[in-house]
Amino acid sequence: MQGRKQQRHRFGGSGGTISVSKNLLDLIQNRRAQVAVVGCGYVGLPLALTLWRTGFRVFAVDIDKEKIAALRACRPYVWGVEESELKQALNSGDFVPTQYTDEAAKSDVVLLCLPTPLDENNIPDLSALRQTAEWLSQHLRKGQLIVLESTTYPGTTEEVLRPILERSGLTADRDFYLAYAPHRYDPGSKERRIGDIPRVVGGVGDASLEVACAFYETFTPKVVRVSNTQTAEAVKMLENIFRAVNIALVNELKEVFMKLGVDTYEAIEAAATKPFGFMKFTPGPGFGGHCVPVDPFYLAWRAKQVGMECDFVELAGRINRQLASKIVWRILTECARRGINPSQTPFVIIGVAYKPNIADTRESPAFPIMRLLRSVGVSVCYHDPLVPKLPKLRLYPEFEGMASVELDRLSEKALVIVSDHDVVDYRSLLRAQVVFDTRFAMRKRGISGATIVEV
Repeated sequence: MQGRKQQRHRFGGSGGTISVSKNLLDLIQNRRAQVAVVGCGYVGLPLALTLWRTGFRVFAVDIDKEKIAALRACRPYVWGVEESELKQALNSGDFVPTQYTDEAAKSDVVLLCLPTPLDENNIPDLSALRQTAEWLSQHLRKGQLIVLESTTYPGTTEEVLRPILERSGLTADRDFYLAYAPHRYDPGSKERRIGDIPRVVGGVGDASLEVACAFYETFTPKVVRVSNTQTAEAVKMLENIFRAVNIALVNELKEVFMKLGVDTYEAIEAAATKPFGFMKFTPGPGFGGHCVPVDPFYLAWRAKQVGMECDFVELAGRINRQLASKIVWRILTECARRGINPSQTPFVIIGVAYKPNIADTRESPAFPIMRLLRSVGVSVCYHDPLVPKLPKLRLYPEFEGMASVELDRLSEKALVIVSDHDVVDYRSLLRAQVVFDTRFAMRKRGISGATIVEV
């Protein structure tokens, strides 16, 4: 495949004709391109399987030996990835789990789905991207397409990824193609799979844009072209910060409404009947996941680099981080009102994933709540059928290895609903001393009772 003679194809573009490898386009359009998905987490693994279903030969690449061993043994570790499909993919010979290898790095198309967290000072941590780019630069060859999918600030592809790749001696948009296409994946959703969602694509030049769009058109219903990678990166920031700001807004309004004696849930449900000018967001214990809690601070950091402030955006991030302490204060206040001694009552957190019906615990609001309860002498454990054991947690190492408990002897316990998975029997929770509901989970299911307290 790599030894084939590179032909060039001319496309008309805003800047005249652009040179694109016809060989790579043919490989992509005929599903004969070899694709490497680097980073097999909650985004990368479903994407790799989607590409395999599309007909590509796929390397599922990860630096984590345990993940690769699990995939090779047909043990899916991502919620929504079925063992039967993984087995079929492995048996086909066209789905190859591997660590960082020369063969994977030389794939025709390389997609980067890497973690981009914040460090302890709220500064973007792009170490995984830099390390992977160094690896790729050692193997980069002419005619490859490299696409970054990770959530990041505008300028990352051009200012961080491109210079490292060009240390190979090759030039982006001339010798190889470089683009940014922000991932759009809704974990836990059966209605919106990766192959059903339109994708935004921006290239470092016209040639890169053409090749990247040709690739995404093979497995997505619509490709939205934007003028460059910075714009595509800004799209991802906009999508996630829109959610962060609106969630922070309804959580702040909830505080005000509670003081005014207004039923927040009823007000939101009534407002949602307006068919224009309103989008429903529901208050809760805080947003989680690998994007929404991080992006306000990502953009704020980037804005400061160019002498700007993002006061409103940063405020949304701060409101989210304050929610745990407000919830715990309301829990302790209600315990005092009911004559419950928290230090003598076992507390069980219901759901530790960051959203319902998935197993992803990254940035989950459950953990600051657990830590705060422990800090005042409360015994805390958790029940989550989707998370039988807690993994290593970036900010909460004390909970690593904790196992989910069974819901028995509920009359002796206090419960705190943080993530309302559908698999939980919520009516049975009424047997507990008290149920603190941070998600309106009971009301949404038509369950009421004197033991339920919406916090």
